[in-house]
Amino acid sequence: MVIGIGADIVAVERFRKLKDREEFLAQVFSPEELSRAPKANRDRFYASLFAVKESVLKALGCGLSRGSFWHDIQISKDIRVILSGRLLKFLPAGGGHAIHASVSEAGEFAVAYVIIETKIKKRNLPRKH
Repeated sequence: MVIGIGADIVAVERFRKLKDREEFLAQVFSPEELSRAPKANRDRFYASLFAVKESVLKALGCGLSRGSFWHDIQISKDIRVILSGRLLKFLPAGGGHAIHASVSEAGEFAVAYVIIETKIKKRNLPRKH
C-alpha cells in the first residue's frame, strides 16, 4: 500500500548562487554525501540530492518543522534513502516499508520522485458461498 508520493524540481543555478554556501551544504548534506560530490558538475549533484530529500519530506507529508533535520535523510550512492531520527515516526510501526527514489537531471534542473510504500497483511475476508 502506498503511504505517500513526493516530487520536486530544483534549479541547479540555485546552488551556484548560494550565499553562505559551505554552511548551507553542511547543514543539508552529511559528510558522506558531501564526499561523493564530483569535481565537475558539483552543483548539479547537490541539486539532485536536495530534490530527493525534498521529495521524501513531501511523500512523508511532513517538513523539517517537526523537529527533524536534513541529516535524518541519507541518500546513498545508488539513490537508496535511509531515514533516521524523528522522521522514522512517519513510517508504519514494525518496519515493512520501502522507499523508492528516482532522480533525473535535464539541462539546468534536477527532478526527483519518491514513493513510500508498506506491505500490508492480507486480511482474511469471509468467503462468499
